[in-house]
Amino acid sequence: MRNLQQSNVFETLTLAKDDVMEWSEFMNRVKTMVETSQIKVVDVKRHGDKLTITYRRLL
Repeated sequence: MRNLQQSNVFETLTLAKDDVMEWSEFMNRVKTMVETSQIKVVDVKRHGDKLTITYRRLL
């Protein structure tokens, strides 16, 4: 289950273990957005079978 939360400054993407088939696609998207200075990753956490990435949009 994917979950995207937004606030005024930060956005959070949560990927569950069930999303393993989509992980590489999302990680490539995040990598591209970091490399092109669209976002800055501020936190990465693992909670059980979930990976949570918190980032800030730069554009």
